[in-house]
Amino acid sequence: CHTQGDLVQAISYYDQFLGTAKKVLGANHRDVATALNNIGMIEYERGDIDKAMGLFKETLQVRRIALGPDHPDVASVLNKIGTMHHKKEEYDDALCCFQEGLRIESLILGNNHPDIDVTL
Repeated sequence: CHTQGDLVQAISYYDQFLGTAKKVLGANHRDVATALNNIGMIEYERGDIDKAMGLFKETLQVRRIALGPDHPDVASVLNKIGTMHHKKEEYDDALCCFQEGLRIESLILGNNHPDIDVTL
């Protein structure tokens, strides 16, 4: 179980890393995307859906550039954004994200893969 103080401290460490990583690796590096994603997860855990959504959208942009548009990590963050839209009762936006994530997963794994059944 995390305390709010632990989560705030974690965000502080990630922010420090993010600043350094952007300078050293560039803003569109996969490690920058990972840090953004992790901060988004913490914000989600803290209950700030809007902040988490913004971080996941930024993660998506960086991952598309760093990894390509059809990478599994792109599908993963699309599903997270879809979940944020669902929590905000933005069902059409959620569906679009889930469908795009499923398209990528199907492309990579094939339609008969067990993970596709879980997504459906």
